[in-house]
Amino acid sequence: MIKAIIFDYDGVLQDTFELHRAKIKEFSGVDLSVEDYKAMHDGNFFTNVTGKFKQINWPAYRDFIYPIHLSLRIDNNTKQIILELSKKYNLFVMTAAGTKILSAT
Repeated sequence: MIKAIIFDYDGVLQDTFELHRAKIKEFSGVDLSVEDYKAMHDGNFFTNVTGKFKQINWPAYRDFIYPIHLSLRIDNNTKQIILELSKKYNLFVMTAAGTKILSAT
């Protein structure tokens, strides 16, 4: 019997793949192909930093993207599904995005 559902924020509740790919380029000048960026997500994102990804200052990028994350909103269809699921299950969100970002969405 399912008692709880755990969601990831980036990529599940909020489709931020293309947003981050574009903003990484804007922030660092590093142009990431779709395949390069997908490969970074195999396992822990920050332990897969190789090649051209090493030149990106990830803590500074996190500060750069933070206000943009605060402006994102979960779409109404997803929100309705979450509300329905919350009637039957305990829901949890796993994210590195932070509590303020989750509260804002």
